[in-house]
Amino acid sequence: MLAVGCYVHIQPEVIIFYWNAAHQTKVSFLDIHIRSEGCDDPGKTGVCGTAYIQVNGKDHSPHKRGHNVVIVDAKTGVVLGSEGFDTYGDPDAGVRLRDYLNAINGDKIVLVATQDEASTYVSPAMDALRRLGATDPILAAFRGSFALAGYAQPNKPSWITQVQHKRYQGPSEIFLKIPPMESRQQGKNIII
Repeated sequence: MLAVGCYVHIQPEVIIFYWNAAHQTKVSFLDIHIRSEGCDDPGKTGVCGTAYIQVNGKDHSPHKRGHNVVIVDAKTGVVLGSEGFDTYGDPDAGVRLRDYLNAINGDKIVLVATQDEASTYVSPAMDALRRLGATDPILAAFRGSFALAGYAQPNKPSWITQVQHKRYQGPSEIFLKIPPMESRQQGKNIII
């Protein structure tokens, strides 16, 4: 329930609340949930695990074996795209993942979750993952799980998160609330 005199700013997949027009205090956020499941993790879904990448309650993961990536515009909260890279079965997937991640620039939130097995061909993409905020050691163990909420700009925000587990010890999960950036406040307010 909203307080009387509360203003709401609505954009695709983002709702920003203002408690009053004079102060425009932000209290909303992007609600991020990332879940990476290795094939042998207890409690996995499906035959060999699933990768979930949810933004404001909607799953945008391509659900592919290997690395699943979702890109979100940090200014608007709009999901810009998603892609899967079979870093287990495709010898070229690590290079394609590297090139894809390195092409992401600007105010972009980059969400990554592995599914099933992702370690065999990931090594060419390790520096690209670090560029987004991943920290060493980046787990690249057989059937481990790996989740990352990263950022494409050089100055990293405090919400960057990485969770990883070895085989049988996952899944790896991130629950994150990312506050809206100042630039998200542009637009018209709707009084309710």
